[in-house]
Order: sequence, then structure tokens, then C-alpha cells
Amino acid sequence: MEGSDPFARVTVPGAVLSFFSTQGMESMVPGSMAAAASGGFTLEFQVADVDARHERLLARGIEILKPPTTQPWGRRSVWLRDPDGNIVNLYQEA
Repeated sequence: MEGSDPFARVTVPGAVLSFFSTQGMESMVPGSMAAAASGGFTLEFQVADVDARHERLLARGIEILKPPTTQPWGRRSVWLRDPDGNIVNLYQEA
């Protein structure tokens, strides 16, 4: 396991499991957890180009919670919600 509060991840062959605290999410995007149900999830998907994906989402009228941002731990990401209210984080390693 690597990282610390508010972000940590566990890497195993073929997969990465990431953890990010609710407080950490709220500190980055105030109000982002308001629509999340108790036990709400954040789903992460690695993409080749976050900025290009962001433009495609905007063109389709998808609401963006957090525009492309490079995080202190070295990921560039954009956030949106799935139909169940979970946050979806599309990211690339910066």
C-alpha cells in the first residue's frame, strides 16, 4: 500500500484499488459528496488523455464536477457522476 490520508492505493498484478476519504473529496470540490448516498463510491478509470475525454463529455452535455486538474500525487483527472450519484474519476498519470 502506498499513500496516506486522504489518498492511498494498493497495486496488484492487473489492478489498482484506490482509496480517497470523503473529507478529502469535499476539500477538493466542496459539495461533491452531497448527492452521494451513505456508502457512496468513487469509480476510477484510467484513460489515455483526460483533456480530450473532458472535451468529449462537454460536447455530450455531461455535467462535470471537477474540470481537468493535476493532483499533488501526480494524477490528472476529471470528475463526473454516474446515474446512481457515484463520482467517476477519469484519470491519467501526469
